[in-house]
Amino acid sequence: MSLKFEKIIPTQNQNDELFSLLNNRKYSISHTSTPSKNEHSEFVSAHPYRVWYLVYKNKSLIGSVYLHVDNSVGIDLIEYYESEIFSVIKYIKDNHKPLHGQILECLIIGDIFSWVMHWW
Repeated sequence: MSLKFEKIIPTQNQNDELFSLLNNRKYSISHTSTPSKNEHSEFVSAHPYRVWYLVYKNKSLIGSVYLHVDNSVGIDLIEYYESEIFSVIKYIKDNHKPLHGQILECLIIGDIFSWVMHWW
């Protein structure tokens, strides 16, 4: 099954979807307490990433992915198969060139993803 990627503009619906994903995360790496809906909306409106997508499978939201200016990639999928992770990575690699000649490789151990940057 193929995944669909919807670029964050953001619209009100996208804001709501992202807030729902945030509230359902198992782990947080960027905050100690969940921001309010208004704080989250301000964050999304600030366009903090180079590009940001909602990820859908069979018309159901399964997560989001972003590409940062330092070429790091953030993947947040609710439930997934390993093949879906690789599909997300492939989509980013096929549609976005790394800045500053860097290439990312991914190491997956259980639920932990580690990105390694390589120079050309």
